[in-house]
Amino acid sequence: MALRELVAETPEARAGLWRFLLGLDLVRTLQWRLAPDHDPLTHMLTGNDAVNRRAGDGLFVRLLDVEAALSARTYAAPLDLVIEVDDPFAPESGGRYRLRDGACERTGDEPDLELGAEELGAIYLGGTPVTALAAAGRIRELRPGALLEAATAFRSAVEPWCPEIY
Repeated sequence: MALRELVAETPEARAGLWRFLLGLDLVRTLQWRLAPDHDPLTHMLTGNDAVNRRAGDGLFVRLLDVEAALSARTYAAPLDLVIEVDDPFAPESGGRYRLRDGACERTGDEPDLELGAEELGAIYLGGTPVTALAAAGRIRELRPGALLEAATAFRSAVEPWCPEIY
């Protein structure tokens, strides 16, 4: 069976949909190409070795108005941080920005973190860990403690996922 979309309003509804789909007669394999990275299905099964997962590209974000986007976003913890964004594609979006008390504004202050527009887009929705990008050499910590501060603040309780191809 090829599953196109599975969207539910509550965890109970999601579990019910999975029970129905996995209980269909004559279905040996169910394939879902647009599944979110951390769908609860693997934790619902008694043996998650039945799930074969393969990650792919799906959702890309590029912030063109960094001040507006970072001011509109909510944060998991307070932060006071200066980030330096490099954006060769849209140089007007690059520069230094201070994030403080849920607001973002351009600044001339020394940066605490350096990152590119791709990395900022990746962490913006809260699904890509700041620490993973830093470990890959894609975010540079310039002030000790800034990485942990950003990692804590940019987390999200809801994982970003786009079930549509556009």
